[in-house]
This record gives sequence, structure tokens and C-alpha cells, in this order.
Amino acid sequence: ENNARLARGIWDDNGLDVPGDFAPSLLALLEHDVAYVRSGAAIALAEAVEHWPASVSQTVGSIKEIYVERAKVIKPEFDQYGMLVEGSLERADPWHSRVALAGALVALAPLLSSPDVVPLFEFLISDPGALGDRHADVRRGMLDAGTAAVDTHGAEHLPELIGMFEGHLSKSHPGISSEAADYIQEAVVV
Repeated sequence: ENNARLARGIWDDNGLDVPGDFAPSLLALLEHDVAYVRSGAAIALAEAVEHWPASVSQTVGSIKEIYVERAKVIKPEFDQYGMLVEGSLERADPWHSRVALAGALVALAPLLSSPDVVPLFEFLISDPGALGDRHADVRRGMLDAGTAAVDTHGAEHLPELIGMFEGHLSKSHPGISSEAADYIQEAVVV
């Protein structure tokens, strides 16, 4: 917090502005190795969107795309002879990045435009369903993002969201593993 306060003071003293093409550099920082950088980037992303409100849809869309890419199961690689590529089994699941993406969605929730609310929930509960992520911290972060969006925008989208939630609860989900489907069902109920 002290560093953030000092940085904000330097920013203000020098009269700096957020450039319109802020998203790629801040989104890249959501995948940084250091947790403080990831959490700071999530907050900075939301503050940048405050300066460029028209960018919220594109920014949330980029977050969803990155999540889908980082949520893929890491499979071993094989060479042209069918032999296992050394080191391909040692790659780590980038769940830290997915937690940071969820944190960015939490920070962006109050800034969502009306047309972005329902698609966010479709992303959270539909196949593959971020609420069904294989890592508990990611699921918790995505639930926080959904809760923040409901807290801010739920009243104006209540009929649509209730219909979506009831529809999700009333049907089976053969394309999703039973464990992930259970996580999503639980989060929808919450």
C-alpha cells in the first residue's frame, strides 16, 4: 500500500496519463511470476479502464480469451517419432495467472457496461465454465468476480440472470466433467 501511495504521488506530480493502448501491457503483467505484480496489475487494469470506459468490453473479452488459453489441460508433447519430448511433463499449471485474471474481473465488475454483464455470467457458468476450474483458488476468485458483478449490476439484470441460473441448474452438462459441473452448480446456487 505504501508503494502504491508513492507511485500514485509520482504519477500525479508528473502529470502522467493512461495511454489508450494500455491493455496489452497490463494484461501481460497478470501472468507475472510475482504475486504482488499480478494483483497490482489487476487493480491498475481497472483504474485504466476508468480513464477509458469504452475499453471495458474489449478488456473483459481479452481476459476471457487469456483465461480459456491458460485453462487448457497441459498435455505431454511428442516428437515426430512419437517419443515423449523431455521436459514436457514438467510444465506447471498456470493457475496463478488464472487467479490474477479473476482478480481483474473482480476489479472491473463495477465498471462493466450493461451489455457486458450477461456475457460475463455465460463465461462463468457455460462450457468450459470458469466457476468449474480445476484449482480451488481460481474457482474462489471467479465466484468473487460473479458476486461483485451481481452486487453492482444484479438488480438491472435480475430476470435475465435468474433465467440463466435456473436454466443451468435444470439441465445436465455432458460436456463438462462431473467434478467441474458440481463446482459450477454449487457456485450458481451461491
